[in-house]
Amino acid sequence: MANSWVEHCRKYAKKNKCTYKEATKLGKSSYQSSKKAPKKALKEPKPKKQVKKAQAKQAQAKQADKRTRKMECLKQAVESLKVKSAAKQARMAAKKEQKE
Repeated sequence: MANSWVEHCRKYAKKNKCTYKEATKLGKSSYQSSKKAPKKALKEPKPKKQVKKAQAKQAQAKQADKRTRKMECLKQAVESLKVKSAAKQARMAAKKEQKE
């Protein structure tokens, strides 16, 4: 199966008794595309500098997020050590009182 434009030109040439070359020029006005889809609105591409800045901001945000998660983890570890240390000191104090 040929292209729809080619088919149209061939039919136009037979119907109007002209050459294929003439049909390609004259057949434009009578041609209707069967797959005429509405054109999508194209987004304007961002300038390269803006894209790079946006990527840099995203990378910085990602790094900051990693740092905050790491800090939170460290804070939890310190808190758990403080609790363990306080419990150990309490046990030692209890042993001293038992000895006395």
